[in-house]
Amino acid sequence: MVGTLGPIQTGVNATLSSYLTHPSQAAFISFLGGVIIYSIILFFLKPTLPSLDELKKIPLWAFTGGLMGACIVFGAIIIAPKIGAATYVSTFITGTIIMSLLLDHFGLMAFQTKPIDLWTIFGASLVITGMMIVNFR
Repeated sequence: MVGTLGPIQTGVNATLSSYLTHPSQAAFISFLGGVIIYSIILFFLKPTLPSLDELKKIPLWAFTGGLMGACIVFGAIIIAPKIGAATYVSTFITGTIIMSLLLDHFGLMAFQTKPIDLWTIFGASLVITGMMIVNFR
């Protein structure tokens, strides 16, 4: 169900952008909506705040998720309307699969090591083949 929201979010943000003077405004409004929702969630859940010592233990790269999310949303706003939802999503998924395989294979970040094998390569090649059929028919 969550996966179905990606292309819808892309379309919503692209539509919003078409009414504004710059795509970055649509990205800002999109993230502002997220900030509002998470503020409400945090208000009701009331989790304890991490201490400064706990925050210092976190690797710097672990704070870059929002930056990557911003790049994804901004890229979708700029690119998807020009190439279409199916092309955008299929190429996005292809990139996601390739990076996921590398993260799993080397056990990077918070992922357990899952070596790439022939079945994994076969599955990824099916996804890539599907992307090529969608885009180059």
